[in-house]
Amino acid sequence: AAMCGPLVALAAPARDDASSPVRLAAHVAFYHLGRALIYLLLGALIGTVGGVLARSGLGRGLAIVSGMLLLGHA
Repeated sequence: AAMCGPLVALAAPARDDASSPVRLAAHVAFYHLGRALIYLLLGALIGTVGGVLARSGLGRGLAIVSGMLLLGHA
Protein backbone atom coordinates (compact mmCIF):
# COMPACT_ATOMS: atom_id res chain seq x y z
CA ALA A 1 0.00 0.00 0.00
CA ALA A 2 2.85 2.39 0.72
CA MET A 3 4.39 1.92 -2.71
CA CYS A 4 1.27 2.17 -4.86
CA GLY A 5 -1.00 4.20 -2.58
CA PRO A 6 -0.06 7.62 -3.95
CA LEU A 7 -0.41 6.31 -7.51
CA VAL A 8 -3.87 4.99 -6.76
CA ALA A 9 -4.84 8.35 -5.28
CA LEU A 10 -3.61 10.16 -8.38
CA ALA A 11 -5.24 7.68 -10.75
CA ALA A 12 -8.61 7.71 -8.97
CA PRO A 13 -11.41 8.87 -11.24
CA ALA A 14 -13.20 12.14 -10.61
CA ARG A 15 -16.49 11.87 -8.73
CA ASP A 16 -18.58 12.36 -11.88
CA ASP A 17 -16.62 9.59 -13.68
CA ALA A 18 -17.30 7.14 -10.84
CA SER A 19 -21.07 7.43 -11.28
CA SER A 20 -21.14 4.59 -13.81
CA PRO A 21 -20.05 1.16 -12.56
CA VAL A 22 -18.86 0.26 -16.06
CA ARG A 23 -16.63 3.33 -16.28
CA LEU A 24 -15.25 2.67 -12.81
CA ALA A 25 -14.52 -0.98 -13.66
CA ALA A 26 -12.82 0.08 -16.90
CA HIS A 27 -10.74 2.63 -15.05
CA VAL A 28 -9.61 0.08 -12.46
CA ALA A 29 -8.88 -2.51 -15.17
CA PHE A 30 -6.75 -0.08 -17.18
CA TYR A 31 -4.88 0.99 -14.06
CA HIS A 32 -3.96 -2.59 -13.14
CA LEU A 33 -3.16 -3.50 -16.74
CA GLY A 34 -0.78 -0.54 -16.98
CA ARG A 35 0.83 -1.38 -13.66
CA ALA A 36 1.37 -5.02 -14.68
CA LEU A 37 2.76 -3.95 -18.06
CA ILE A 38 5.29 -1.61 -16.44
CA TYR A 39 6.45 -4.36 -14.04
CA LEU A 40 6.76 -6.74 -17.01
CA LEU A 41 8.82 -4.25 -19.03
CA LEU A 42 11.08 -3.39 -16.08
CA GLY A 43 11.63 -7.09 -15.35
CA ALA A 44 12.50 -7.76 -19.00
CA LEU A 45 14.93 -4.84 -19.03
CA ILE A 46 16.68 -5.94 -15.83
CA GLY A 47 16.76 -9.55 -17.04
CA THR A 48 18.33 -8.47 -20.33
CA VAL A 49 20.99 -6.42 -18.55
CA GLY A 50 21.71 -9.36 -16.24
CA GLY A 51 22.00 -11.74 -19.19
CA VAL A 52 24.41 -9.44 -21.01
CA LEU A 53 26.54 -9.06 -17.88
CA ALA A 54 26.56 -12.83 -17.29
CA ARG A 55 27.63 -13.56 -20.88
CA SER A 56 30.35 -10.92 -20.74
CA GLY A 57 32.00 -12.67 -17.79
CA LEU A 58 31.08 -10.04 -15.22
CA GLY A 59 28.25 -12.07 -13.70
CA ARG A 60 30.34 -13.98 -11.17
CA GLY A 61 32.20 -10.89 -9.98
CA LEU A 62 28.97 -8.92 -9.62
CA ALA A 63 27.41 -11.80 -7.70
CA ILE A 64 30.32 -11.84 -5.27
CA VAL A 65 30.27 -8.07 -4.82
CA SER A 66 26.49 -7.96 -4.33
CA GLY A 67 26.70 -10.85 -1.85
CA MET A 68 29.34 -9.00 0.14
CA LEU A 69 27.21 -5.85 0.12
CA LEU A 70 24.22 -7.83 1.38
CA LEU A 71 26.27 -9.38 4.15
CA GLY A 72 27.74 -6.01 5.07
CA HIS A 73 24.29 -4.47 5.22
CA ALA A 74 22.91 -7.22 7.51
